Amino acid sequence: MHWRSDDLSTGPRFPSWQHHYVSQLDQRDPALDQLLLCVADDMTDDVMLFGDTGTWAYHPYDGGAEVFAPDAGARDQLAAAHADWAVPTSPAT
Repeated sequence: MHWRSDDLSTGPRFPSWQHHYVSQLDQRDPALDQLLLCVADDMTDDVMLFGDTGTWAYHPYDGGAEVFAPDAGARDQLAAAHADWAVPTSPAT
């Protein structure tokens, strides 16, 4: 569903719009898989997913994703639960 549009024009000869859409769906909905595949294949961008309570956000992009948790405890809990998803880091030298 269309939520809002923002006029990003820099002048009358350079029209530019950014359109925002919102949709509510179940995490098992095949449309979510299709959306995430489109993001991974760089066919769309600026996708943000939010939990039902609005306390966390997930921002996938074609090279990975960012997770925004409400606090450090929730962040650490998510990191522990999904450690196999994390990019390996090399030790500091």
